[in-house]
Amino acid sequence: NKDRFGPSQPEMLTAIVRKKELREKVDVNFDGRIGFLEYLLYQYRNVANPSDFVTRSMKAPDEHPEIKKARLALEEVNKRIQAYEAEKARLEKEAELPGVKGLGAKNLLAQLDSSPLKEELNRALITAE
Repeated sequence: NKDRFGPSQPEMLTAIVRKKELREKVDVNFDGRIGFLEYLLYQYRNVANPSDFVTRSMKAPDEHPEIKKARLALEEVNKRIQAYEAEKARLEKEAELPGVKGLGAKNLLAQLDSSPLKEELNRALITAE
């Protein structure tokens, strides 16, 4: 009976040694928290290799076509938002300049803020998510 349930019995360790072992060996994704699955993988480590399990689960075989399409759409929207934010930052920097350049940049910045582009990007982001 002991052989049958042997792996299920936890090892007797001091609190300090157990905490160190939990931190170093059990927390396989290093998020500072121990999930039940991580504990089970550690407890039955002679049957299942935890690092192997995490690597296999992280590289998904093939994404569903709709998920892939949505992810690509989200990446595209994020690129457009980054371009918008970069242009806005450039115009804000130029708006601080004195004279005609500064006034022109302020005008362009006001046009950019009031343009439908910002709302369009928000709508595209919501749709992509």
